[in-house]
Amino acid sequence: MSRRKKLLENRKRLDSAMRERKNINERRQEISNERERVAETFEQAPAILESIDERFAQQTQLKKKDIVLLFSATALQVIRQYLLRGNLTTSDDRPDEKLSARNAYQDDGFLNRIEKKEGWNSDSIDQVERGKGYYHPTLEEIITRPVPFDTQTNAGYEKFNLHLIGEKSGLGGSHGHRMTTLGHDPILGLVFGTANIATRTATVSNMSSFHIRYGLPDNLKKNGDQFERVGDHFAKRADTVKVLHYGIVDPIQSRDANKMEILMCSLVKELIHLKSDVNSKMSLPLPFTTLTPELAKELSKNGIDMANMSILLKTAAKQAGVAFIINVLINLIHAIMYDEKKDGNRDLYRVRTRKILAYSNLLATSSNVVEVGVKVACKDYKGALQDFDLGGTMVTIAELFRDAKFIARVKEEFLRKNWEQTVMGDFV
Repeated sequence: MSRRKKLLENRKRLDSAMRERKNINERRQEISNERERVAETFEQAPAILESIDERFAQQTQLKKKDIVLLFSATALQVIRQYLLRGNLTTSDDRPDEKLSARNAYQDDGFLNRIEKKEGWNSDSIDQVERGKGYYHPTLEEIITRPVPFDTQTNAGYEKFNLHLIGEKSGLGGSHGHRMTTLGHDPILGLVFGTANIATRTATVSNMSSFHIRYGLPDNLKKNGDQFERVGDHFAKRADTVKVLHYGIVDPIQSRDANKMEILMCSLVKELIHLKSDVNSKMSLPLPFTTLTPELAKELSKNGIDMANMSILLKTAAKQAGVAFIINVLINLIHAIMYDEKKDGNRDLYRVRTRKILAYSNLLATSSNVVEVGVKVACKDYKGALQDFDLGGTMVTIAELFRDAKFIARVKEEFLRKNWEQTVMGDFV
């Protein structure tokens, strides 16, 4: 190879090496510049994040059409509140105890079938010897006699020292037994009431129990004289632990057919009795308030009892259902109003939808809370309870949690994408 040709090849290699070196230097400079840019970006991170956050808020803020829909949704929720209110009852609106008990007993077929099958005559129930032994009544007297914790006679006899409500002795006077006997508690009654029926006893709010007898023996007044009228009465103290053992635990553990029959009939009798009392004039106290009779009595005086509570729960179900339907309707209408050119990203548009639902529910619930608060301040407790939008409030709370979770997820995605784009730049 000629010398000239070798020189040309060497020159070409040298030029190629120089170009490569130049490219490496340029690339190195780009990396250095990018490193400096990223370092500056991290130094300005708080300001950048704040800027991205403001951009998110700007793109998800409610527009004119959203605000119109917001006020429409709020109006619908408020109208719903006024249309769906609990129509609470008073003692004048309810049947008396005898009629309510008769209706409840006639509706039940289980005990009626046993009574007819055995040929027991409920018209001659006075003949039942409700005074033999302790803790073990017969099936006949359980079915044909009233529940033992309904009696009040001798409950205030001085030897028992019962003063459960205020200054009144015994069970607290007329209908006070419903506030003081656990058998009348809608929840505790399923245990204590059933055990009382199965053992012919009565357990009161201080957890004391008493044997219930029928007839004249031991049924004495304070002065020692006997009552003229034959009937059930508090005869002797009983052991509450034994009441629960003989009434419930022993039949289940022993699996004895006769004992289980006593237990099941006692449970049915308790359910029938609760059903008969709940819609009667005095109704029943709220669950567990029988442990504090004064509270149960005060609530009952203000119309807060199981009869009205059942009305409120039914109303709350309707309130929640209609509130949910309104939310679905608003969601659907706002989705139909979506315009990609004007509204941009659909996820960000959905955030606006969630804001409409959250704000409308919150505004309606807040107005209701204010209204109820004013009535409570005026001591109109029954009116406050009647007007309280329980179902709507539950829907509002559920929507707030759901909407907050959705908005947080969309915002996190928005921040992540914009942060990556800001930090990585052309390297994304």
